[in-house]
Amino acid sequence: MSDPAKRPGLDVIRPERPPKIDELAKAERREYSQQAQEEKLRSFRLANEQLDLENQQLKQDNDNRKLYAKRLYSLLCFWLGGLFLVLFLQGFSRERWFSLTENVLLAVIGGTTLNVLGLFTIVVRYLFPSREKK
Repeated sequence: MSDPAKRPGLDVIRPERPPKIDELAKAERREYSQQAQEEKLRSFRLANEQLDLENQQLKQDNDNRKLYAKRLYSLLCFWLGGLFLVLFLQGFSRERWFSLTENVLLAVIGGTTLNVLGLFTIVVRYLFPSREKK
């Protein structure tokens, strides 16, 4: 019984061979490839989320631009309507119950014109900024 080959039951137990180096390398390559694909997918998802946020911001900006453009138009219409009313009253007041001196009338017309143009310029520059290349 000193011969190991003749011992009962030992021929059934075989030690596992260590995997070959090529098999380990292939397994590592597969794992690396899978991790790289997952990282690439994660990167695409983050880029997609960033684009979604930018789209939401641009939509909100456009909605605000529409709202403020309407408000600006209304304000300018009322402002110019008031100026027209002053000019109308000055020109057609026969009893002279409404009378402005020439200097005051020129100041009202000039001031209103400058205010309207300045307000329009400021708001339009905000609402429609120039597109800068990134």
